[in-house]
Amino acid sequence: RYEWLCGLFGFFQSAGKTVDVHYGKVLQAQMKLPGEYIVSKVYDNLNSGAALFHQSTLKFGSLAITGGIRLDFERATLDYQHYQILTGNSVQKEDVQSSLNFLEFLPMIAMKYTLNERVTPYMTIAKGYNAGGFNSTFEREEDRSFQPEQSINYETGLKARFFDSRLFTNIALFYINWKNQQIYQPVPSGQGSMLKNAGKSKSQGLELDIKYIPFPNFEVWGTLGYNDARFVEYKRSATLDYSGNFLPYVPEYTTSLGVNYTLFLKSKVLDRIAVNATYQGFGRHYWHEDNTAFQDPYSLLGSRLTFSKKKFDL
Repeated sequence: RYEWLCGLFGFFQSAGKTVDVHYGKVLQAQMKLPGEYIVSKVYDNLNSGAALFHQSTLKFGSLAITGGIRLDFERATLDYQHYQILTGNSVQKEDVQSSLNFLEFLPMIAMKYTLNERVTPYMTIAKGYNAGGFNSTFEREEDRSFQPEQSINYETGLKARFFDSRLFTNIALFYINWKNQQIYQPVPSGQGSMLKNAGKSKSQGLELDIKYIPFPNFEVWGTLGYNDARFVEYKRSATLDYSGNFLPYVPEYTTSLGVNYTLFLKSKVLDRIAVNATYQGFGRHYWHEDNTAFQDPYSLLGSRLTFSKKKFDL
């Protein structure tokens, strides 16, 4: 009737980067420099965090209700130095040490109802979160850091199986309401990218997957996903308003089909041969918030042939 889970999570991440820009002879002449000129930037990022979480499930006959909470703490630090080196003489222009702390409380609730041994509808509501931090590339003070993003995630669906568990079907509808979504933008010079916060975003759609096993060593499966992901409110500047545009890097649809077949052998050389073939399709997706550059829909075909003998696969 009652199940529970408690846990503690922690992590530490260290990332360092040095960027040296050497000015060539053309720029040296244009800037009237006496010789070799180098701009050097050193970034050292340290991120660490800890979280305490708990989840409980209560069962009332065919109904199961799950509640969860998570207390999440994260700390980000940046050690940044900026040097200008002219004909071997180095001058430090900046030396900055910065830190940011983030604390977030994350609840979730889920319900599922087992209609019978074959059909189970469910629904979940959960708060999503991604801590802020420091960019490892920036050119302006206001671009040095970015803020956390939060989301409220809604999902409802149905899981079912039929024909003595030979046909499996899952369907899910989802809606995600984003606030301060973290998205990549180019730095002002165009030489590199950084994370910035958009205003409000939404993502809504459905996912469907089906698997059929006509006999034990043969299965066919397929998936379909549709996602309408847009900026609800995003004014990047006084003249640039991307509200209503599609989110970058999110295909409008995805689809896949696959076949798996295993042939068992009574042979001294081989135990089995497995054949796999897949098709994957991806809809149009955009590379930038202004939705001018995009990837046309495309598909991929793949196959695999595996020969097995005891513990060895080829």
